[in-house]
Amino acid sequence: ETGKEMVSGIYGKGDFIGQLSILNNHGTYIETASAIEYAELLSIPKEDFTKLVYSNKVVSRKFINLISNDLEHLQEQLVDMAFASVKQRAAKALLELNEKGIIEDKEHRGINIPREDFAGIIGTATETAIRALSEFRGKGLIGIGEKKKLVVLDKEGLKLIADFG
Repeated sequence: ETGKEMVSGIYGKGDFIGQLSILNNHGTYIETASAIEYAELLSIPKEDFTKLVYSNKVVSRKFINLISNDLEHLQEQLVDMAFASVKQRAAKALLELNEKGIIEDKEHRGINIPREDFAGIIGTATETAIRALSEFRGKGLIGIGEKKKLVVLDKEGLKLIADFG
């Protein structure tokens, strides 16, 4: 509607998405998702999933854990948006994406994240995100691999920026 977008997460193989929409009784979707690269998705009908959650304690516990982890992550994002600098948010996002295996420390692995999506992750304008990435690249913290994939070169340096600015 306003042309603004916030990326609440980038997900990889085996990740579960859309859990808040499953719990929603309004019949609407809370979030949208788009694939950065080729992906295979599995869909679970809401009624089937709801029955499974109510009838299986193990599934219920795992689902509650999943939702609480997601809420904790969103709360961290909100605190970072309010108090962390763009550089801190960018460094933290790069480390998180690296930890998930989405951005690798080797040039031939990982995926190419569009600059607009990275800006959405850290909650800033694309140009501001590009400046932060360029500064990190100039300091040798990250590199650009084949097919313009981001490559983490110095995790410790990124951790220092994420923690202290």
